[in-house]
Amino acid sequence: MCDEDWWVRQLWQKRSYLREHLAIAVGQVQAKASPYASFEAVSEWRYQRRKNTDFIKQMQLDQRG
Repeated sequence: MCDEDWWVRQLWQKRSYLREHLAIAVGQVQAKASPYASFEAVSEWRYQRRKNTDFIKQMQLDQRG
């Protein structure tokens, strides 16, 4: 429980969870606005997916002779 990275991940997860519930409460997540997730959650997901793709591209080994 002394790992700083673990605490950062836990706090980030709780923050995201709370923000999403607040977005639902104020009506940002509904059939007329965004039916499955808030705009911020979707934006964060897309950003993370882009970062992961870039990381994988950097880590790929070149198999040319």
